[in-house]
Amino acid sequence: MKLACELRTVQDAMLYASESRNIDIAEDLIAWFLEDKNYECFAACLFQCYDLLRPDVIMELAWRHNIMDFAMPYMIQVMREYTTKVRTTTTTCVSFQMSVLTFFSLLLPG
Repeated sequence: MKLACELRTVQDAMLYASESRNIDIAEDLIAWFLEDKNYECFAACLFQCYDLLRPDVIMELAWRHNIMDFAMPYMIQVMREYTTKVRTTTTTCVSFQMSVLTFFSLLLPG
């Protein structure tokens, strides 16, 4: 990838991809690491560009290249984040529902 050559190091390339806030640049860098069979950098880039990467794309790439072990820490973190968001949303919804029920029970004669 030209980006890595221009920036001289893969560390600089990962930093550039992360700071670019551009999904395509991050995914291109991931693809380049896979083409180069540089799986350690692939794994490092998953965390450097964490918020730019799409988990379904990462899972598919790791599966196709038979390197799920390198992607698993990333996938575990994604699952933890998603389940935490679902739990928080569920708790908020239940709390809101209870508030609405309480409000209407005060308005309506029993």
